[in-house]
Amino acid sequence: MARAQNLDLAEAKAIQQRTDRARSLFVKRLYRADPSDPKWYHLVLDTTVFSAEQSVTVLADAARAYFTTLGGPELGLTS
Repeated sequence: MARAQNLDLAEAKAIQQRTDRARSLFVKRLYRADPSDPKWYHLVLDTTVFSAEQSVTVLADAARAYFTTLGGPELGLTS
């Protein structure tokens, strides 16, 4: 973000913290839910660990497994 917006690291960090805080408050107010609670997430993927291609594979496999469990053939999902 710092490089893309031509900001120094401190400025970029401050903007990111304000944005994160605003998004969190939005979810808390609108949904009355804590967005940091893991129960709201089916899958969390750290894309700094995987390449884009690996990330797509992990997500596609997870989606296929999830929807197959729900009745994939009825939803038109096949391997």
